[in-house]
Amino acid sequence: MFSSHFLSKRLISGNILAVQLLLILGSVSSMNLTNEYLHHNCLVTQGNYKPGSKYAKDLNYLIESVSLLELKNGFVSMTYGEAPDSVTIVFQCRGDSYGPKCRSCYAIAVAGNLLECLTSSLSQHSPP
Repeated sequence: MFSSHFLSKRLISGNILAVQLLLILGSVSSMNLTNEYLHHNCLVTQGNYKPGSKYAKDLNYLIESVSLLELKNGFVSMTYGEAPDSVTIVFQCRGDSYGPKCRSCYAIAVAGNLLECLTSSLSQHSPP
């Protein structure tokens, strides 16, 4: 059976994750009211991944890596990891969005895709 320490640790982790998801959900919901360009398409026929898997860890690493870029030209294409768990992000901002505006658009796209396409291994964010 499980020890009480293990169960309390899992309960705390679950509560932290729930709070993080609520914060993301609230910010994405408010962004949806003001951003006409939000459109998410989860391509579930391309497969799914499991939370905590090597693919999920590589995806999180790549999402964080791209968020640290300046995005001066409004485009990025990066791959991380080794097959079959390699992850590729291809992201292009609208023509009028560079630098901070592009980074903001990227953050909105990531938050929206993570909520809409929880475990889809392929998704897209684009104008409707």
